Amino acid sequence: MHFLRDVVYAIRAPGVVPKDFIVGVKLNSADYAGDGDSKENRALSHVRDIGKWGLVDFIEVSGGDY
Repeated sequence: MHFLRDVVYAIRAPGVVPKDFIVGVKLNSADYAGDGDSKENRALSHVRDIGKWGLVDFIEVSGGDY
């Protein structure tokens, strides 16, 4: 999360990209699968934290497998 935050903040720094540049984040749901409620809460916490930054236009959660 720290690395992702640093990257997003760097992209959104003044003069780096146009104001209408779209930034999205893709999370893999398989990274949070397996340990029940604790991992689900961690995933939701990550989505909420990313949303609080106010710098990401969309968050995609992928299925994790074919």
